[in-house]
Amino acid sequence: MKITKINFIMIRTLILIANTGTPDNPAYGARKDIDDYRNFFRSDEGGAWEENEILTFYSTDEEPLTKTFLLGTILECQKNGTEYFLIVFCGHGGATSKGESFFELSPDEICELGTLKAILYPFKYTLIADSCRSIELLKEGGRMPAIHTFSQVVSDSPYRKLCRDCYNRIIAESSSSAYTICYAAALDETAQDLGRTHGGWFSQTLLNTVSQRIPMLRQRVSDKGAFCKYVKLSACVSDIADAMAQKSGNNQHPQCECKGGVDELPFIVCPNWQLQL
Repeated sequence: MKITKINFIMIRTLILIANTGTPDNPAYGARKDIDDYRNFFRSDEGGAWEENEILTFYSTDEEPLTKTFLLGTILECQKNGTEYFLIVFCGHGGATSKGESFFELSPDEICELGTLKAILYPFKYTLIADSCRSIELLKEGGRMPAIHTFSQVVSDSPYRKLCRDCYNRIIAESSSSAYTICYAAALDETAQDLGRTHGGWFSQTLLNTVSQRIPMLRQRVSDKGAFCKYVKLSACVSDIADAMAQKSGNNQHPQCECKGGVDELPFIVCPNWQLQL
């Protein structure tokens, strides 16, 4: 990839949604997962997202997120010029008898995956859903503790600007209407929640893998003299899929769905700043 200048401009929107459930049906880890995703995406290699590009919804009994409000927010972003959406949902979910996944935005308020796909077309987008896809909603669960979190501190450095530039250009050069959807579990499976302090098993495993990938990617860029390398979300999910299946007793299998079966969109970017000097 040949990049000739910094600050390739792209209007993009990151939407983070955490539904922590109800006292009798909690999803305690959803808030922690969303906060950890925010820290990753705010990091340089996570795309260097800025606060003015991020919308965060903590859906509770007192302040529930409705389907109408969410869809209206997406439409408003589209009218305001958003070219790429990154949406992360953590909380309860399920699937209909016909196999259509849905997300519980708040008690008695669901949003079908098909509805999201329809409103996002033909925009480019990535959707990560750490929620169940079983016919019955998840009541509770648990597995291994979280290992890594990303720093909340970001700096306005030339390297950060270059990360944004690489990230935006990769998206711009992907095919029309490219999308990647990541599910924490296969159809008719539950997604394990580790609790209030640990988050969801899938999200924390994914982010831990990302934290291990970044230094290795930096080294590869340096060793090979490459200008920029990036890792797709599907590759990160592939890294953890077998281990999650084994440790869950073959009960949780994360999956990715991509346009034409090909994942084109970046999840981690790592440019070689030395080549800019």
